[in-house]
Amino acid sequence: MSAERIGDWTGIIQFFSLRASSCSNGCVDMRSLRPILILTIAGGLSGLVFALSFLFAGAGAGAGVARGIAIFFGVGALIGVIVVAPIAAAELLLRRGTRPHAEVSVRLDSYTSMLMGLAMGYALASMHHHVFDLLTGAALAVIFVGTLLKTFLHTLYRAG
Repeated sequence: MSAERIGDWTGIIQFFSLRASSCSNGCVDMRSLRPILILTIAGGLSGLVFALSFLFAGAGAGAGVARGIAIFFGVGALIGVIVVAPIAAAELLLRRGTRPHAEVSVRLDSYTSMLMGLAMGYALASMHHHVFDLLTGAALAVIFVGTLLKTFLHTLYRAG
């Protein structure tokens, strides 16, 4: 890839990452949202998507439909909150102006990557051999928790 092409991409990335201070009327800074509002919006939208997917999946008429919608909305809201929680926690720390030391975060990030790689390898080997045991479940949990941790760290240190 030539230097001109890389420069083009850098300009595009900088264009889409502009802050509200460089915008004229009508721009909204996404960092102005409070962490509790981020969690509320994510939970509500995710719950709504899950409930609508339950309806569109062919839920028939009857007494169980309202209960199914409520269950799917609750599960969707919970998943949405869990997925967005690291971002909200990082935004809360950024608002307070506190961060862990950068070298600790870099070490934690690299150790998490290595652990996730091992867990992914074990999970893929288990799928290849058509085996699902307790260790496979633990490997999948390590991958999920590692993803949340890396999301938190990268959100916390994206501003430099």
